Amino acid sequence: YVLGRRIGQGASASVYLAKDTRDGAWVALKTLHTGAGMPQDEYEELRERFLHEVQVAQRLKHPDIVCVLGAGDSAGTLWQAMEIAPGCGLDRYLTAPRLLPPAVVVTLGERIARALAHAHAMGVVHRDVKPSNVIADIASGSVKLTDFGTAHTLDGGRTRTGVMLGTPAYMAPEQLAGA
Repeated sequence: YVLGRRIGQGASASVYLAKDTRDGAWVALKTLHTGAGMPQDEYEELRERFLHEVQVAQRLKHPDIVCVLGAGDSAGTLWQAMEIAPGCGLDRYLTAPRLLPPAVVVTLGERIARALAHAHAMGVVHRDVKPSNVIADIASGSVKLTDFGTAHTLDGGRTRTGVMLGTPAYMAPEQLAGA
């Protein structure tokens, strides 16, 4: 992949527009911030979690879940190639004057619920559903649920007891309670 401009950044990763040198296709390339000097055991745990996220996401084939195309570890940089989701995070629409009409919100909520139902049917609990993890293009009707980095799988996922994962402001009460 040839990196282009950065199109997103979070606490633990950056996302770039990138070109696949094999076929010329454009993708969204997520790279993890691993931090220089990270102890090897911490890096290995991070690597395992990241590759688990990729495996989880690749199982999910739904029109409203972003498609993961590949992933790897290149010289200590963990990366994940995904389809480009048009639009922006729904966090853009949380305050006036950008609030969405109720009918649009209901439609988006229904589509997100269907994407989550698909994930649940596949044994995957997202655990970090929040506006910034839903990319939508209101004009075209595109909606994509992203970032399964804290997902839990019912087939023996990677959760450690006593560790709370997710964004507290958006967690369900039972999740906050550790259930």
